[in-house]
Amino acid sequence: MSTVPTFTEEGFWWAQLQAVDPGTNYVVEDAASEPMEPVEVFENHHVEGSPERWRVAVLGMDKSQAPENFNWGPPIARAVAVSA
Repeated sequence: MSTVPTFTEEGFWWAQLQAVDPGTNYVVEDAASEPMEPVEVFENHHVEGSPERWRVAVLGMDKSQAPENFNWGPPIARAVAVSA
């Protein structure tokens, strides 16, 4: 698995699922064939240095996942509204 980015804020990233947390209703049969997909990184709680501080939401999964379960791509740029 790739190095987990140092998250500083919530947002969307490209990531490839490699494993799942225990109790998740999903099975990774062939990690290499999992697609790179957009995921949402969110702050689970505000304890600096806690391994549970950041979690990852994946569309269609019943539980959020640990960031260590992914190969990470780049962050997805946020759209910026421009007033006329």
